[in-house]
This record gives sequence, structure tokens and C-alpha cells, in this order.
Amino acid sequence: MTDLRRKRPRTLWLGRDSSTRSEESRSSTEPNTEETPKQIPATNNRNGIIQFNCYEENPWSVYEPRAKIRRKQPITLAQHRKHRQNIVNIRCLPIDRPQDQNLLETIRRLSNPIFPRLLESYYHTGELHLIWEPMEITVNCILTARWPVNETELAYILRSTLDGIRFLRDQGRALAILEAETILLDRRGHVRLAGVEQSYQISASDMNAETLKLNALATITRGLMATGAGQVRWSSKVRAFLENLTTKSLDELMQDTFLKAATDERDLKLCVHVVKKKARNDLVLL
Repeated sequence: MTDLRRKRPRTLWLGRDSSTRSEESRSSTEPNTEETPKQIPATNNRNGIIQFNCYEENPWSVYEPRAKIRRKQPITLAQHRKHRQNIVNIRCLPIDRPQDQNLLETIRRLSNPIFPRLLESYYHTGELHLIWEPMEITVNCILTARWPVNETELAYILRSTLDGIRFLRDQGRALAILEAETILLDRRGHVRLAGVEQSYQISASDMNAETLKLNALATITRGLMATGAGQVRWSSKVRAFLENLTTKSLDELMQDTFLKAATDERDLKLCVHVVKKKARNDLVLL
């Protein structure tokens, strides 16, 4: 296996030339969480294998920590010290050197639009620092803010989540955890699943509603439906889909007519905008 660790000559932001980076550095001096690193495309189509590097260097010499996001697995919201418009999420994992290459190779091999994009990584003082593209909110934020989710928004969240579960299943893997905190949304309303780096191998005979996290998704769905209590009358299609989540196969669920309501990720853009302003109580400024 190729050694992914090497000394870091400079940060490379994919898809941007040096002149663009220089100009952006001069024109932006304040953090802006509305902006994502420029290599992230404007659509949900991200083809090809993502390439990234692991550097043996202190990541905090490159990124300035600005805030902590309080979750079961804490995330640091950080700003690139030179290219100030680049905001990232950083997660630190205590890990031995031989294991970091295996983990990074797993993330590379499982690259898919449903998972956040890993921009680069650093190994420093016994910890692997994963530099992820920034996300705006989690489904847990939607629950906290009690945003009245409608059927189109619900269908998009469910279809995207099931897409990720199916992708991993086809690779013989499953998510270790699926919770409201691990279903993420970016500022455009795209759904992403956290935890690909913690997914594990599973045999076909062990795949069921529990191990594929369909039971967990049903619990999350009930919570989302409750946010619209008194305001949204759920159709028979939605209620039937919720019942089927724990009884039907993944492939059968993906063919359900209810999911056809998920036609455009932009349906969630307003949700992200409002919830971000209302439910940002998990943020601790540094």
C-alpha cells in the first residue's frame, strides 16, 4: 500500500489555480461559514475518486480553530490561516501510525457524493486529523428547531440516507452509527452521511434492518414527522413507508413511490437557512 504520509509542501485546494488562491486571499480576511472551499462543486454530482494527502505536520499551524461543535464526536470549525475564505470541519482521531493508512485508504475507496468530502489529513502527536468539507446543520438541529418538515423534504432526507446505506451495502459494509447527529446537510440542502470512516465489513447473511440501520432510520423518521405535528397531515404513502422501513428489504424501499417526491435537493435549502439561525446552540466559540 502506498504510504500516504509525507511532508507537507503546501495546501492544495483541488480545482483552483495559484492565481485564484492568491486573489481570494487578498480579497477575504474574515471567516464566512456560508462559503465552502471552492473545489466543492455547486451540484450534487461528484464523479471520480477523491485524491488527498496526509501530512506529518501540526494541523493547527495551517488551520486556525474558531469554534467547537458539541456532538458525541466533537468537530472543530476551523479557518485556513492563509486562504481565509476556506472554512473546514476538523475531526481528531487517536490512532496508531500503521492504522492511519488503512483508515485513509478506506475513506478513499468509499468516496461517494453521499459522504462529506475529505479535503486532506494530518498525522500529529498520535492523532489523525481529518479535514472535511464544512456542513451547515444536522437532522438533530432540525428536530431541536422543530422545523415543520414537509413530505418533499422528508422524502429527500430518506432517499439520500438510503442511497448511502445501499452504497455501503454493495461494498459489503455498514454504518457503525446512524443518528440524527450523523445525517448532515450543507448550505445548498444536500444531504451527507457522517461516519464512513467508521463503517465496518459485514457479510450478506448478517444484513438486516438492525445492522443496516433501517431501524435507526425509522426512529429518526418518527422524530421528523413529529416536528410537523398539528401543521402537516401525513399522507398514507408516508405512513406506509414508515411501517415498511423495518420490514421490507432495502431494494424494495428504494422503489417505493413515496421517495419519488424527492425531486430536488433545493427543497431543503430554506430549511437549512432557517434552522441554522434557530438551532445553533451546539456551537462554542474559541
